[in-house]
Amino acid sequence: YLSHYAAAKNCLLVTATSNNEMVGAVAGIPLEATSPATQKPFVDNHQTLSQWFYIDEIVIAPQWRTRGLGDRLRRALEDHAKELGYRYTTFCVIHRPATHPLRPRGYVPPDEYFVARGYERLPELNLHLSWVDTGEGRATTKKMEFWYKKLKED
Repeated sequence: YLSHYAAAKNCLLVTATSNNEMVGAVAGIPLEATSPATQKPFVDNHQTLSQWFYIDEIVIAPQWRTRGLGDRLRRALEDHAKELGYRYTTFCVIHRPATHPLRPRGYVPPDEYFVARGYERLPELNLHLSWVDTGEGRATTKKMEFWYKKLKED
């Protein structure tokens, strides 16, 4: 997975450590360097791939969540994309119904968090991927929803 990043031009991986232990990471890559499946919703909606920077992962250790670390890592990625001339950042999240058994107790949908940081949902862009979820005996298709943020004005 990371070897793809190492080979891609303009990708970025930022990590955060505490006491020599990794507590957070963010990874981003130009949309042009992502998989054809990830690009397809943008191509189908006549978007110019070279204007988009894809936030692939934001991972924060549980004990470090709600302390601003994710925001600092995300901003580093957005700043990187903006410096390189990308107009937008985008990412996708899995859409799970409110009754989904893998939702943790006390789950709060991330929509308000994303909106407060300047992101908007792209309802016309969806991605469908298959994998085996915890507790599943076989791969099933999951819907992924895209969000975006404009980095540069027209």
